[in-house]
Amino acid sequence: MALYYLDDGLKEATEIASREERWDLLDSQRKAAKLMKETISGDVNLAAVQGPPGTGKTSVVEAFAKEQISDFVTSSENELILYIAPTNHLVFEAFRRITAQLIRAGYDIQSILKILRVYGSKIKLRERGQISIGDTAIDGSELNRLMGPIDNDVRIVFATEFQRISSRLGEFIPEKTHIVADEASKSPYFRVFLPLAERIARNPDDFYPYSLLVLGDPQQAITVPEEFKEMNVPLLMKLVDRILTANDMKDDCWIMLDTTFRLPRPSEDPISYGFYNGKLTAQYSARQRMSLIIDSVLDNFDNILRSLDRAGFNIKSYHLQTVVNAIEEAVSSASPIIVINTHPFRRGDTFDAERVKLTFLTSAIFQMASRFSNYDFSVTTTAPYCDIVDSVSFKFRKIRGLRKPRAVTVQSIIGGESDVIIAALGKEWESVEVHYYPTDEMATIYKREPELLNVQLSRHRSVLVIVGNIEKLARLRDRRIQKATQKLAEMDGRGAVFSRINS
Repeated sequence: MALYYLDDGLKEATEIASREERWDLLDSQRKAAKLMKETISGDVNLAAVQGPPGTGKTSVVEAFAKEQISDFVTSSENELILYIAPTNHLVFEAFRRITAQLIRAGYDIQSILKILRVYGSKIKLRERGQISIGDTAIDGSELNRLMGPIDNDVRIVFATEFQRISSRLGEFIPEKTHIVADEASKSPYFRVFLPLAERIARNPDDFYPYSLLVLGDPQQAITVPEEFKEMNVPLLMKLVDRILTANDMKDDCWIMLDTTFRLPRPSEDPISYGFYNGKLTAQYSARQRMSLIIDSVLDNFDNILRSLDRAGFNIKSYHLQTVVNAIEEAVSSASPIIVINTHPFRRGDTFDAERVKLTFLTSAIFQMASRFSNYDFSVTTTAPYCDIVDSVSFKFRKIRGLRKPRAVTVQSIIGGESDVIIAALGKEWESVEVHYYPTDEMATIYKREPELLNVQLSRHRSVLVIVGNIEKLARLRDRRIQKATQKLAEMDGRGAVFSRINS
């Protein structure tokens, strides 16, 4: 269980504050920071910032903090900013970065202990004795104030859920409360804010809390449990979208960040056209991002094949040769997308032996390239089903001395990224095609959750390998998936390398 320590966070914030800042915000980021300022000041009561994959939502929060947080802490009496996120990691990161901005603004550790509170199930204190934070020596027990009750001196609270805050308010009732709900597109546990959003929109001047800003991306909302779907519980960001649209407020109160710093150009095109109406662009080119990987693969193909041979794999097999040729063509042409087009996913199961084999071979080649070249780039395998990722992971037992790449389900990789992503697709067919396996209707996962494809195609910093049947996927009756796969097909030979497995 990963734990986050507040004393470590304060030390890291001090280090961040000592570094030179570079603020080169793009236009959409500047607009988002401005909207955040207007929401916290109360000029706007309900607003949203949509952050597609890798678009720098954290930079927007930092930019707002750099310009406004000191003024808010100094001048706003009896006001609170409540930052609420669904994970301990997000809460800890926000605390660390906001604290760094306060230190830059001249606040000492004692002042920070007065004005900040942090609550989370995995957020603890490491040390109890005398500790050094920057140039300040402090008794570790004093840090308990960061997790203590909220009083008149507190201005900013970070928490994983609203209930953790309400239990610590005691008799203190702030005059104005400004809620920032991060990753509001993914978690149903923001449902406490659903009626607040509607009431704020109807009566913004009189209803408590004073303002609500939601951050996230409804086009990646795939982690909603089935019981919430059955009860028709909406996600907060989708509800805010509907409210702003219905009240003709969306143009002024909804900003989409439009440039991804993660995906190399042109690999953002499929999700841009499929999920963001063509508005998402990439900051960096594939050649800029792939240079180390190109050298690592091309310089070490012989060593890689010898290692696979020693591990007992037939290096002349059809599947291995298909993978090798596709990778060689892609890195030689600096194409960031490789599509290994397989047979359609089998019915009645969540295991596909062909996809496991191809996914394993691809991840092994990239992982070996990293090892032999001493360029420590990351490799991750992801699929919708545990049966696939666990089988891929198990196959690495044959190769001694090779660190196993990360293998996780798509649901687990939301918010994460890797230099190389090998995305094994799930079942591509429509539920209406089910005849002999009626239970498979719930297993046709892209029909149920089209946003899952967006996540699979948006985790890579350099190379994306897709293992699955693109033609079959393109026939699903969801416009977003159809547009994404159509754009992907158009990229064959122009940013994407297609390799088709024969019958």
